[in-house]
Amino acid sequence: MSILFIIKSRSVGLQKLNRNFLAPYGLLWLKQHYFFEKEGAFVKLIYAFIKIFSFLMFTK
Repeated sequence: MSILFIIKSRSVGLQKLNRNFLAPYGLLWLKQHYFFEKEGAFVKLIYAFIKIFSFLMFTK
């Protein structure tokens, strides 16, 4: 029960973070279709790449 709550609160935090990072770049569709259906290692790699890319775009 508590593990489920931790996962749920974590995914809510990730959703808020993703909205801040991905919405300005029109990648909201990508986030909805891939990041919360199956959060595997490959998906986490893509997620990290998009976060780094968006960070570089913000700092330019």
